[in-house]
Order: sequence, then structure tokens, then C-alpha cells
Amino acid sequence: MTAAPGEPAALKIHHVHARSDQDALEIRFPRVERYVRRTSTNVAVTWHRVPVRQLGPQRIPDETHSKISAIEDGSLLPLPGPGVAGKESIAPALSPRGIGGAEIPRYGRRSPGSTRDVNFWTSHEVREAVRSHVNYIVLDTGPWEHSDAYHLERDPHVVAFAQNWEHGLAIPYLHGGQTCHYLPDFLVRLHRDGREVGTLILEGKCHDGLRGVKTAAARRLVAAVNAEGSYGRWAYRMVTAASFVPASLESAARELAAPARVDWHVALERFVEATRLEYGPRLRHIVLYGSRARGDAEEDADLDLLVVLDRIADVRREYDRVAAIASRVTRSHDHLVSALPVAIAEFVTSRRPVLIAARREGLIVG
Repeated sequence: MTAAPGEPAALKIHHVHARSDQDALEIRFPRVERYVRRTSTNVAVTWHRVPVRQLGPQRIPDETHSKISAIEDGSLLPLPGPGVAGKESIAPALSPRGIGGAEIPRYGRRSPGSTRDVNFWTSHEVREAVRSHVNYIVLDTGPWEHSDAYHLERDPHVVAFAQNWEHGLAIPYLHGGQTCHYLPDFLVRLHRDGREVGTLILEGKCHDGLRGVKTAAARRLVAAVNAEGSYGRWAYRMVTAASFVPASLESAARELAAPARVDWHVALERFVEATRLEYGPRLRHIVLYGSRARGDAEEDADLDLLVVLDRIADVRREYDRVAAIASRVTRSHDHLVSALPVAIAEFVTSRRPVLIAARREGLIVG
């Protein structure tokens, strides 16, 4: 429609949609609602935390209970068993023995998402896309999307890309105590050395006060989706200028093509097995503490462990024995294991900061 002289130009509306003749460039993606971590239902008892109660023929508790909260599909798992009467409880003395597998996502009912579902109208300026299942990219922020798309159309690692506009890939994160979501810019299928290796979430950010929060949230999503496995392998990159896109595509393709790193839970299990064999009945507990126990660890964080023994007569000898086990596991599983021996009496009573922290936040894993 042509505007009459003196009238403003008519608003141009563009139809953005998936092209049926380009189905080979489809990108499927997960819609993550939340995360869960399965927790072992084997229970360890820290006996020094159990309240003392005198029982006798005339002192029989009229109710018993114990409870431990275990996350399983987001719910609390009650474990009935022997307990004490009234408000006294052995719950504070109970902890899961062992630790669950890697954090995995819970997908929404509309998952998986797909570029096949893209079908909307926009008055924003658009540019035709070639290596995309979707016919246009939308230039919402001026030249930023255009510059990124320029590289995506030409880079040798790109199989297909799609702008995450009206697609539905939203990354959950916490801010100010509230669950929020942010929409990354592009999804990119990558290949390397003649084979497709996975999908990249590519985000362009110049100035954003929440950049660190959003990056951590995206890495969490990628790690969880990779652990669950049904969507193939994923990676994340944030670039602060379009000129960094080629290097990000290269590094992401290299990461996705490399063998998957052994899950740190496997390294933990090997350490526990080896330590049990080494010490036998002398071993009281193996306690995981630090960022891995708290659940706020970075991807390359080490495993901080205490080997709690019945007694320690020769401190240097026990340090060497524990260090030898940790070193073997570190070399064979590509995760740094840092382990310290400690006698049970010291573990229970010491005011050393590391032991206070381990008692407060630690998980008994063996």
C-alpha cells in the first residue's frame, strides 16, 4: 500500500515463519521449567547428634518418628523408623549417605521446542536468512543481530542457525528472590571435521548488569541438559562484540567435538570405593564439603573431602595414604580431588574452620 502525499508511510508487516523446503535446518531445543537432583535414600547417622533419652519399663515413648528430607522430583521424602517421643527427634542426626547424580532438568509440557513452530508477524525491520529454517531474522536492536547473522551465514562451523525470537527458549534464573527468564539471541547447530557435534546457545551482550547472573544460569541449563542427554550436546557462549563470533563458534565446536568430561560424581564414587578398600573398618565417614556439597560449584571446582577415621596415630602416614588415593582418582578422572584425614574425635569437637564448615554443610558420601 502506498501512502498518499503528506501522509505517513504505511507500516510494513513481515511474516516470519519456518520454511518447509528447509526442514533439514530445523533446530530442536529444550524448554526447561526447573531442575532436580536425585538424592540417595541410604541414611547415615551422626550419633553424637542424637539426643539422649532414658528408657525403661515405666518410661516408654508413646510415639516414634524420624524424618529426612530428600529431594526427589521436587518433593520431600519421609523415611519412617525408630525415633523418640514428643519434640525430640533424631532427624538432625540423619543425612543422606551418598550423593545423587548430576542435576537434571524438568522439561515443560510444550517441550521440545522447534523452529518448525515459528509463525508470527512483525513490524520490525527484517533480513532474509539463508542457513536458517526460519525465513527472516528480526532486527530488534539495530545492527547487533545483523552483524551476528553475517558471521553465522559464513562461518564454516555452522550447519544451521535460528534467531531465538518468538521461539520459546527461555533460561530461568533467580534475581531478587524471584524466578526470572531471559531469552538468548541465537541457536546454532555446529559441525567439526565433517560431523555435527552439537548446538550452541549464542548470546550477544555489551552492557548488562546481570550478565554474570545470566551466564551462570545458561551454563547451569547447558550442564543439566547435557547430563540428561536426550537433546544431544550443548554449549554456551556470550560475546560482547560481533567480531568475537567466529572465535566463539570455533571454541564451541572444539568443545562439543571433544569427548565428554567424566561426571564428577563418578570421580567421587571411585574415591569412596578406593578409600573403603584402603581402610576397611577403620573408616567412619567420608564427608564432601565446600561448593560441591553446597551446590554452588563452578564446572571445574575440585572435590573437597574429609576422610574420617576411628583414630590417627601417625598423621603424616595417613596424609600420604589419603593423598595417594586422591592423586590416582585425579589423574584417571580429570577432576581435582583434595582430601584430608581426620580422627572422629577431632571431627566432632574441633573448632578448626574447615571442620566447622564440614560439620555444618557437609554431606556424608561414604
